[in-house]
Amino acid sequence: MDPQNYEGINKLEIEDSNHVYMISKEDILYNRALDYTYEDNQVFSIYLMANTPDDINFEQVKSNLKKADPEALAAFEEWVKIALQK
Repeated sequence: MDPQNYEGINKLEIEDSNHVYMISKEDILYNRALDYTYEDNQVFSIYLMANTPDDINFEQVKSNLKKADPEALAAFEEWVKIALQK
């Protein structure tokens, strides 16, 4: 399978000409926020945001969550505050 034309899928080259396909950080955070009741999702999301804040389009995640689940949006906004210590 070569999903080079799939929207939101990134091809990451690793050693020896091998590669893996990954979804975007925004998609990961969105999916984790939809299951915000699981503590592991909160811990992982905060870690991801705290360590790569410049690589994440926070407004995109918020916009998508606003449409999907207002409670998930509220949880995500709290995670952002913790991750960025704002």
